Amino acid sequence: MRHSICALTMLNVYGVFTPAVGHDYFYGCTMRDGSTIDLSGKEGNWSTTSAFTSGARTVLFADGASVTVNLAGREDLLALAKSENPYVVEWAEEPDNVIFKLDEHTYSRGLRVQKESSGLRLFYIGGTTILLR
Repeated sequence: MRHSICALTMLNVYGVFTPAVGHDYFYGCTMRDGSTIDLSGKEGNWSTTSAFTSGARTVLFADGASVTVNLAGREDLLALAKSENPYVVEWAEEPDNVIFKLDEHTYSRGLRVQKESSGLRLFYIGGTTILLR
């Protein structure tokens, strides 16, 4: 009798990971330093756990990685930041030793993210600008 062994290899992302719009099924991967999670086409919160019931189901983050979250062009961000669940990314376990930053466009709109035990919390630091002539 012959047995075969299937080795599951984790997908490493060095570029851009874009979860498909309309469903939450994806193959788990590891976000590496300098990579980007593109959530610009999504609305609301996104979970790092896939809806698949088997296989690699979770997005992981490499130790020491700096990961950009692209939210450019999303119209729901201010409402999300002020909601009861202001997490743009949700996870089951907080990643250690990872830095998250926003794309330049979203950052310039006064939005920021903060890593917390439940996920990546979105908040608005808006203010008032007074121009004198």
